[in-house]
Amino acid sequence: MNDEFSYDRLPYPSKFFVQTFPGRLAMQALLFGMEPAAAETSTVLELGCGNGSNL
Repeated sequence: MNDEFSYDRLPYPSKFFVQTFPGRLAMQALLFGMEPAAAETSTVLELGCGNGSNL
C-alpha cells in the first residue's frame, strides 16, 4: 500500500506557537472577563499537530 500524498513531498516547518499555550489562553480569557478552567488541570486535545512540537 502506497500512502504517499502530494503534501508529503513538501517539508513543513516545525515550530511551536506561544499563542496557543493553555496558560496564555487562560490569561486572555480572564482579561476578557471569562472564567476559564485551570490550565494546570485542563486536558488539551490538539488536532493536526504535524510533528507534535507544539504540544
